[in-house]
Parts: sequence; structure tokens; C-alpha cells
Amino acid sequence: MKQAADLTPSHHFIASVLSVLLGAAYLLLTALALNASVWLSESRAQTPREQTLKENVNNPVPAPVVPPVVIELFTSQGCSSCPPADKLLGELREEADVIALALHVDYWDYIGWQDPFGDPAYSRRQEAYAKFQRQRQVYTPQMIINGRTDVIGSRRATVAKALEQARRETPETRVTLQANQASIGAVEIGDRMVEIWVFAYDRLHETAVAAGENRGRKLADYNVVREMKKLGYWRGEATTLPLNLSSYKEMGRAGVAVVVQEAKGGPILGAAQLKF
Repeated sequence: MKQAADLTPSHHFIASVLSVLLGAAYLLLTALALNASVWLSESRAQTPREQTLKENVNNPVPAPVVPPVVIELFTSQGCSSCPPADKLLGELREEADVIALALHVDYWDYIGWQDPFGDPAYSRRQEAYAKFQRQRQVYTPQMIINGRTDVIGSRRATVAKALEQARRETPETRVTLQANQASIGAVEIGDRMVEIWVFAYDRLHETAVAAGENRGRKLADYNVVREMKKLGYWRGEATTLPLNLSSYKEMGRAGVAVVVQEAKGGPILGAAQLKF
């Protein structure tokens, strides 16, 4: 049997070098494995954007206040052209940024049906708009949007276009309502006369019409204004008005709206509503 030959000094040197190289390789592999573990851990960590999104979910930022658009529909149960506009107003009132008000005029009562919600004060308001806008006559169904734009209330496409235009406009002042007060932000109004109005409305009325152009029909009217009252004039300064708005709830009203408006049928500067 052959025996292993004895190692020479040179062989001992080579063996030592190999041992050192193997040890270094082991340390290098260990370091690489450690770095890979750290990298994987960091890759699982949230990015700054992900962290921000998570914080926004956990601590949501309040949505910006959207200024309301006031839509006044001048209508009458004695007008055969009005029911489609009444229906459209009923749809628009569901929009979060819309204050929908149906004001029933009285000048169609002579045809044969006296509108139970008609009021000469609403007819005078419509006439004031016509005078301010230099219109020769009033008509139904007419929608006035933000006290500025006049559209035929039954023409859906025209109404939608006017509504989108109004949404792009910024109101001059901000109005906020609570159960016992109304607050109005300061704004420069110059020499304009500005009024504050309150409207109280019912959500829905259904009426069987026995005479006139709508004889035999059952009409549905939405957000029917039952009270319109001028609270006074406003000079443009920041104002808080004590108002017992909750009393309207006790009377069975569905909501109230406070409107700040240039006098004599001028444009609306700001508005807010409180639904019950």
C-alpha cells in the first residue's frame, strides 16, 4: 500500500493561503446574505407616498365646501307646460350643491284653477327679475339660476348647461346656517343695496287638479316655497344673525334657505340651506 508523501514547506504555504482564502470567502458570503436580507426588508417597507396615503385614510382631510347653486322655478298648477319643469326640479334638488325652490305664481289662476300654493309675492319677485334683466314679460316655467341666468325650466339640456356654468362661478360671500343663526362672510359691495331673504319650503305636495289646463291630472310639486321673508339689508360686513330656523321644522317644513342678494331682482351673492 502506498502511503501519502510527506508535505514539503512549499506545500504548507499553499495550504495556509487556501485556508485564508476560504475564510475570506465565507465572510464575504455572510455579508452578502445579510445585505440581501436588509434589502428585502426595506423593499417591503412603505414608500413615502404609500405612507401618506395610509395617513390620509386614517386621518381623512375634510372635503372642501362646495358653494351652492340657487335654482328658483317660477311655476303654476294652472300651466300645462309646467309639470315637466316641476319634475326636473325634483331631480335637481337631490344634487348636493343645489338649493331648489319652487315659487308658484298666481297670474294663471284666472284660467280656472286656483293654485293652492300661488302667492302674488312670488309673482312680484319674478317681475323684479324681469325688470332687472330688462325682459319684457314673465312666463312659466322659468328657472332663474343664482339670480343671474334665465332659462326655460322644462328644457333639460339648457338647464344642465346653465347649471354647469353657475358651478364654475365663485360666489361673492359665504353663508353658513345653524339651527339658531346665519353667518355671512365680509365682502366689498360698494354702493349696491343687498338684501337677506329666508325661504321655507315643503318637500313634496301632490294635488289632484280639477280645472284649468291640467284638469284631471295629479300633479307633484317639489320644494314648494311656503314662506318668503326679507330679513333686512346687508352692508357687506361679517354678520351673524340670530334666527330661530328650527321653528320651521316644528311647522312641518322640509328645509329653509337663506339668500344674500342684490336688491330688486339682482344677482345672488351667496346662499345656504338647512334641511330638516
